[in-house]
Amino acid sequence: MKKFIKFFINQSKVVNLIVLAVIVAGSLVFWRGQKEGFPQIKLNMVWISTVYPGATAEEVEKLITDKIEDAISKLDGAKKISGRSIEGLSTVIFEVDSDYSKDFDKIYADLKNSVDAIQDFPEDAMDPYIFDINTDTFHVISVFISGDITENQRRDLAKKVEEDPKKLKGVGKIEKWGYRK
Repeated sequence: MKKFIKFFINQSKVVNLIVLAVIVAGSLVFWRGQKEGFPQIKLNMVWISTVYPGATAEEVEKLITDKIEDAISKLDGAKKISGRSIEGLSTVIFEVDSDYSKDFDKIYADLKNSVDAIQDFPEDAMDPYIFDINTDTFHVISVFISGDITENQRRDLAKKVEEDPKKLKGVGKIEKWGYRK
């Protein structure tokens, strides 16, 4: 170790060249490297959400959640499938096993096709909303509108609530779902 230190003490030009090389390399990486403030991170999960207005949690479980879980349980690549049914809403999360993460796009397409192939959902149920969960998907704000008002009044209220955020700089996307058009 002493010889190593002694070498660098005696060879100051070599030390200066190494420091210069590190500074140049660091500068190149800084200026030419890809930079993102909030990079997209894929979580290898797919969320399936289905609205069934007016249905009890038990009806949602039996008529929607169980059917979706059965349809997607046959697919390769599942690490975990978890479903939840509450009044008027079914959510199913399909977590992709890390061994299959390279095939995520194919698994997503197969999953979407399997859910789309289910033909016997209740007539009043909305079409399932399917999306992969990644950092671009997270909602910053979610607003739920419910209460003892008519469906048309809820739709009008949703339109009013949607107007102001659209005017704000930095608002990337506003989605309304869960009501008939």
